[in-house]
Amino acid sequence: MSKIKNILIPIGIGLGALALFGYKKGSDVSKILDNMEFEIANISNFGLALPNITFMANIKVINNSDVNFGANLSSRISIRQIRVYNQQGVYIGQADTNLYQIEIAAFSTTLLPKMRFVIDPIKALGEVSSNLQTYIQGDYSRLNYEIDVNILGKTVTLEA
Repeated sequence: MSKIKNILIPIGIGLGALALFGYKKGSDVSKILDNMEFEIANISNFGLALPNITFMANIKVINNSDVNFGANLSSRISIRQIRVYNQQGVYIGQADTNLYQIEIAAFSTTLLPKMRFVIDPIKALGEVSSNLQTYIQGDYSRLNYEIDVNILGKTVTLEA
């Protein structure tokens, strides 16, 4: 009986520690995602891919939490898609991506690699024509985003 007890106690302690570690990691990820901001940093390489308009953009990610964020292959976290909307909630376009290995220290900012956005020309024309001066000045604050983040096989949509 004591041999079984000597085996089960360390196993129980180990399983308890693993559960606590998993809970802490889960709460850290939740804290980071709740405090993360996304902004377009720059836009370049406009093109026409009928019937759509394409461009390349860098997205700035701001980690406003006190937790370092490391999304690499081992943590199984990736950004799958970014959808862009105007202030009225009208869908303008999206970028499909599969970004891994994102590192963002606590209270810091990073630029994601350039990604290709495909936008609807009619909806984009309406937005840009009525706010041309704002966009010429590089101010993209009128745009809202939905970012699909895949965490351990489950997709979470962040709104920014």
